[in-house]
Amino acid sequence: PPRSTPKPSSAASDVYKRQAQDRPHGIFKENGLNIKPFQHEDIEKWQHTFTGIQYHDEKHNFLLYGGVDDIMIDEEDKLVVIDFKATAKKADILSSADVYNNGESYKRQLEVYSWLLQQNGFDVSDTGYLMYYNGDASKPHLGKEMHFRRTLVPFTLDTSWIGPQVEEMYNCLQLDEAPDFNNSNCEDCLYLTTVSEL
Repeated sequence: PPRSTPKPSSAASDVYKRQAQDRPHGIFKENGLNIKPFQHEDIEKWQHTFTGIQYHDEKHNFLLYGGVDDIMIDEEDKLVVIDFKATAKKADILSSADVYNNGESYKRQLEVYSWLLQQNGFDVSDTGYLMYYNGDASKPHLGKEMHFRRTLVPFTLDTSWIGPQVEEMYNCLQLDEAPDFNNSNCEDCLYLTTVSEL
């Protein structure tokens, strides 16, 4: 069912987008980065959950897409993918080491967005960023306001795995029977299996 109020990461994203426009956002200046919002007629479509950046893989007849939070452009005219996250931790989130599982799932998310842009003919930076809004949970009660610390977490991206993964997905769909279940490489699957056995 639809949510009656936006989640914190969505709210932070909306505020950020209103502030950014055509100038470097403060947090990028703070990190010595001269990157600005990428202006494109389809940017709102790319940011929408149900449309996103689309790529029609004609070989496999797959329509692949993902809704990106924002896209910047750097001094080399390469696109830079940004994803917003909101949480509430006592410690600052300064690097991937401060993110659960070194941020591997978020890194894959950034890589998929980058790959989709590449398939649409754009030159994309191999560095993407999580913009974290970290809520101050130190107070005994929240009251009417919650204060956030804002940090930028860089990731070095590698999209080389995505093409072979798409091929593997296609081959799996061609099988007459479902492949044997193996949760050893899937944390979510392992969690669900473990919970069901408790």
